[in-house]
Amino acid sequence: IEYWFRCMDMDGDGVLSMFELEFFYEEQCERMEGMGIEPLPFQDLLCQMLDLVKPECP
Repeated sequence: IEYWFRCMDMDGDGVLSMFELEFFYEEQCERMEGMGIEPLPFQDLLCQMLDLVKPECP
């Protein structure tokens, strides 16, 4: 997990910003749509992710 966190933390500040999350989300959406899979809207995915991770400061 640490490896992928560092890959996604493009500015190296130790925090995944909304910009970084949405940037990689869009990349994955393109791949999913290419396979004929309908992706979740970003807001829905974000809510699910925050529920799972339970960050101190969402």
